[in-house]
Amino acid sequence: GSATGVQDGQNISSSYKNFYSNDGNDTYLGGSETRNGETHLFTKGGQFKTEGTVIDGYISGALVFADEDNDLVHDWTDKNQNNLWDPGEGETWVRSNQNGEYNFTTSVIDNTLIAVGGIDTATNQTFEGAMAAAAGSSVITPLTTVAVQLISKEIQSLNRQPTDSEFVSFVNQANAKVQQAFNLGNVDISNFDPLEVLNNPVSSQSEIQVAINVQKISASIANIIVKVSQSGTNAAEYLSASSKLTADLATKVSALNGSALDLSDSNTISEIVNGSLSSEQVSSLAQANTTVVNSTNLI
Repeated sequence: GSATGVQDGQNISSSYKNFYSNDGNDTYLGGSETRNGETHLFTKGGQFKTEGTVIDGYISGALVFADEDNDLVHDWTDKNQNNLWDPGEGETWVRSNQNGEYNFTTSVIDNTLIAVGGIDTATNQTFEGAMAAAAGSSVITPLTTVAVQLISKEIQSLNRQPTDSEFVSFVNQANAKVQQAFNLGNVDISNFDPLEVLNNPVSSQSEIQVAINVQKISASIANIIVKVSQSGTNAAEYLSASSKLTADLATKVSALNGSALDLSDSNTISEIVNGSLSSEQVSSLAQANTTVVNSTNLI
């Protein structure tokens, strides 16, 4: 079925599907709801099932957690020492699979999701960093990470939790700033998977070009995140270093006033890393990102 309406001043368009067994008993198996382009699955018990993908290349084995208190820290205590999240242990988490896909069977629909560590399947290298995505996103990428920091700054300025309509406005404003800073046009960074487009044999040339542009920017940001974060030795240190770096990058994006950001420029990188790297490391990053910009093979 489908429906349209207004909620908190926002136009809402939704559709839903229910699934039943075909054994003659018509047993209810679950369902899905798509609201303004965002899809959620329901289990038989009625729980939300939030799914998405962690992308630099596809990141397998990343720890993806729901940041319930928005402090960019994983608040979890393994009380029974089973190396799994159990109810009552703090912020829920899962691991991404070999395709970078994660799947929460508890309700995390209103939470920022943060992905830490894992293996970049494009390079088979450890992803020594962390990325984040705002509630409602279906991908966690370097671009959504910058957007989360922009959103956090707006929420901090309120000194209270935002209303639903305020949060939607913050997300839209943050995405627009990221789009503008990196010349991404109207790409929906909260839900766009460039690798899916690049691996699809029926993608048009215009779709491929958009995906290439997005992936080049994402890879450039990821290079900086990893270089700054790799001084850490565990997930908490990766997360802390990545959070500070992307907060500084978000500050730079906020101050652009309509101009674009060149992540292959040594001076720009130096400003973003804010003294956390040597001049030699900055130069190495600039060279690496120039190689990304000029690359024709990103998968």
